[in-house]
Formats: sequence, C-alpha cells, structure tokens
Amino acid sequence: MRKHVLPFLILLAIVAGVLYFLLNSPWLLSKIIPSMAAKYLPAFPLQTFTIGDQEYKAPDTIVLKNVKALVKYKNGLWDEFLAEEVTIYDFFAIPKLPHKFRADIRGIRMEGPGRSGEGLTVKILLTAKQGDIARAEGVVYGGPFTWEGYRFDRLQGRIDADYTKIQILEAVVEAYGGEGKGQVLVERTPDPAYIFWFEFSRLRPESLTAVNRGVFSLLQGAIDGSVRLKGRPSRMEFLTITAQLAAGGTVQPELIRNIVRMGDSLGKAEAGFLEGQTAPIVLDKGVFNFQSGQPTQGMATVELSSSQSDFEVKTMHEIRLPQGASQFLMNTAKQDLPAR
Repeated sequence: MRKHVLPFLILLAIVAGVLYFLLNSPWLLSKIIPSMAAKYLPAFPLQTFTIGDQEYKAPDTIVLKNVKALVKYKNGLWDEFLAEEVTIYDFFAIPKLPHKFRADIRGIRMEGPGRSGEGLTVKILLTAKQGDIARAEGVVYGGPFTWEGYRFDRLQGRIDADYTKIQILEAVVEAYGGEGKGQVLVERTPDPAYIFWFEFSRLRPESLTAVNRGVFSLLQGAIDGSVRLKGRPSRMEFLTITAQLAAGGTVQPELIRNIVRMGDSLGKAEAGFLEGQTAPIVLDKGVFNFQSGQPTQGMATVELSSSQSDFEVKTMHEIRLPQGASQFLMNTAKQDLPAR
C-alpha cells in the first residue's frame, strides 16, 4: 500500500508545484496576453509586453505587478504604458464562453507623441465573442493627463463600447482652475469617425497662460464655454469653440487693440480712445467664437462691450489652416496676437 501511496504523493506534489509556479510566475501570462490581444484587440498591436511579478490569491484572482506594454500603430505612432498593478478577477472563468475579462488596472503611466498621463486607474469588464470584443464597460479616473500641450489635472469617465462604437460618457475633468464635462464617441470602423463634445466653466486666465501667455496674461475673470468637434484619424472635419469671460472680468487695452487691428472690425472708431489707455477695462460682455467646417480655413469672431468705458467692438477674423481644422487647437490657439 505504501508503495502506491508514495508515488501518488510525489506526483501530487509535482503537480501542485507546477500549478503554484504557473499561478505565481509571470512566465505563462506574458506569452498568453500578447497573443490574446492580437486576436481580440488588433487595433492596439503590442510591440513588447512584460510582467514584473505575479501573485495568485485564492480562489480565482491573479495580481500582476509592474506591467509594461509598448503599442505601435499602423500609422507609425506609439504609446508606452506602465501599470503598477493589474488585478484580474474570476481568472478561471475566463475560458468559458462568452469570455469575460474583469480587471482593475492601477497606477497607470502612459506616454506617446504629444500625450502623457500618470496616476490613472481603469476598471474594466470585457466580453468577447467570435474573436471580437462584443462589449466593454468600465470607468477611468486619475491624472494628470496632457494632450498636445493641454493639461488636465484630473479626469474621470465611464467607458461603454460594443461592436459598433466606443464611448466615454459622463466625462468630468479638472483643468486650469476650473472644470469641464462632456463625452466622446468613436466608431469601430476601418476609417472611424469621432465626435467630441465638452463644456467647461470657471477656467482661470492665470492658469491658461500655460497655453497662451500673450493672450491670457491680459485677462482676468472666470471663463466658460464649449468645444465640439467631429473628425477622422486623417482629418478634423468640423470644430467649434465658444468662450465667454464672465461679466465683470477685465481685459488689458493692449489685447483689445491687437484684436481690433487684426480683424475686419465693427467699432474701430469706438476703440480709438483706447490708444492712450493702460488701465484694465471692465467688460459687460466678452465672447469668442471659432468655427471651421472647411478643410483649410476657419472663422473667428470676438465681441467686447463695456458700459463703464462706453464702447462696443465686434471683430471677424478669417484664419487660414493649411493643415486642417486641428491646426487651430494644436498651433494657432497657442500663438500670440501680433498687431499689424
């Protein structure tokens, strides 16, 4: 009897050791995850993927630590990700159909051309059928995050995706001393269209000097407004921006003079008295509008009025955008307004 029991115990110990190794070593998952990503997430091709450490927690949770991934896209762009911890729940149920992958990804740092983020957390549930992601639900939050020179101190939103679209809903950001809310829609097609809508409130000009010092250093007061855009990866098709300085805000005469001189203006005569004035002007109304629905140009209007200084100005500016509407956000909006 002992002759049969001892080999069985040895075999059991070997099997337990192998299982312990596989569940607590990153060796297996570092090979499985890239192959599964290639199958179910072909739009995010992994160039490299490594796991620093792995821990199994009974009954069915796997914790990965110091996970690094480099994604290189077909257009040549790339993103590099580092996650301090990835917790995968219901691990042993993943092979069941439909496949369900539930995970919390914490301490995310990412970097790519013109964008970076840190302190991000993603909680996600993916449902896969027939070699594709049928459903994705979750939340993302944390920060700061930067995009093309624009900084968001904190962001959060709800992820909702299916076969046809990817949405970020109930998005909220804290930036430039104020806050914003909105949503993003991206179609899941070979040439996906995207729609971005955002409203912002109480932005502070002194914080916005990081974007454009020449303009915002000459303003004081809270700024409200909105941004709406539609486009595709190769081009931005439609962009509108509205910004309004709250009543009682002030503007330096230098900025008014530059705005008036640059555009086709109504009210140039009324603004003439500002030539010798240096004190800030208290505004009843200060509104900026930009719209571009054409490939290479846009139109901006500025409306300013002050009952205290007894003047009203409205200017119109045709802005050439040879690189498309996105050029306004990436370049033009960050430039000073030279007088001419």
